[in-house]
Amino acid sequence: MYRVLTPLLIVCTLFASDETLLRESKQEIIKEQKKEIEANAHKLKYDWLAPLTFSSSYSKSDTQNDAVSDTSINLNQDLFRSGGIYYKMQYAQTKLENSLASLAKENTALYQELFVGLLQLKKLRLLLEQTHYSFLNTEIEVFLKTQQYKAGTVDITELNRALRDKNAILKTELIAKQAIAEKEIALQKLTTVKLDDINIPQFALLSKDEYEANNYNLLVANLTTTQSDKEYKITRSAYLPTFTLNGAYGYLDNPNIKFNDDYYRVGATFSMPLDYNYYATLQESKAAYLKNRLKITDAKIDVQATYKTAQSKIANYNEYNKVTKENIALYTNLIEVIEQALSSGLKTGYDLKTLQNTKMVDELEIAINEINIQIELAQLLFATKQGENYYE
Repeated sequence: MYRVLTPLLIVCTLFASDETLLRESKQEIIKEQKKEIEANAHKLKYDWLAPLTFSSSYSKSDTQNDAVSDTSINLNQDLFRSGGIYYKMQYAQTKLENSLASLAKENTALYQELFVGLLQLKKLRLLLEQTHYSFLNTEIEVFLKTQQYKAGTVDITELNRALRDKNAILKTELIAKQAIAEKEIALQKLTTVKLDDINIPQFALLSKDEYEANNYNLLVANLTTTQSDKEYKITRSAYLPTFTLNGAYGYLDNPNIKFNDDYYRVGATFSMPLDYNYYATLQESKAAYLKNRLKITDAKIDVQATYKTAQSKIANYNEYNKVTKENIALYTNLIEVIEQALSSGLKTGYDLKTLQNTKMVDELEIAINEINIQIELAQLLFATKQGENYYE
């Protein structure tokens, strides 16, 4: 029923001009966040490399005739951590992927907010128009009940009911106008582009497999689990043997022992901590990993439920529209009959106008339900990496 749209076509449609949809400040925040994430990942990847330490000392005391100076460069570098170095680099890469996926999710959510908001604005405007036609019918009803009350064919209760219905429609109209104003203000916080100038794409239904394979929540859950697995392995390696190379190269000037020359020192250290909390710390890290792994199952259940709910809503909107179209066909036939009756003087223009207004209400209802379907499709799309095609 729905086919996936070609991403390139969508992008060309959206960005035919040089203007970006989101406000520049919001886009700059995303860019800086990305730079921060990449810098942090680079730092994590290589933080196992020990820095070269430069030191310089100068000393003199009452037991020495001359001052002693010592200038050197020192290194204390782990060469082996029982796999800890390798896991540290893997952890940095996984954290980078996880952070970038979370950032992409955040960015895509902004575009979802924009496009869904535009659809909701369009829906509110149609609801306002629909309310107007309902109001016209209540005006006809009030007029007819007033004439009938004056003629004594109805009591005040029916006239009062018609007046209350009219007032209720007026209140609904005012609420719709306020909702439109609030929605426009909210959307302008996201973009500087005129709202009516933004082309809203025709969203299509993703397949279930495509939705699950590209879903941000599942992607982040998997990456978070992989990240906690690396953390567990790093923690475990911290309690296993470590082999460290240490060395120094310097210049010593010590007249007291008649030494004035370059020197170097090279050594190696083998160490293994014996920590009372080793088992508890390891179990804590392992439990965190297992907890995150279980969250993948929960995330998958939530994703599947969301997809099924959207499918059900879309099916109901389509079914409702089918019934409404049948009603419209009936109204069309009745309008033709009344128009013929009008020419012969058997019917009044009020009956015709009432049916025409009712028909417009139903036609607008179909348009509103089509927007409801688009909202469901957009929410599915922007919950996945496919949403990136709408702003890259």
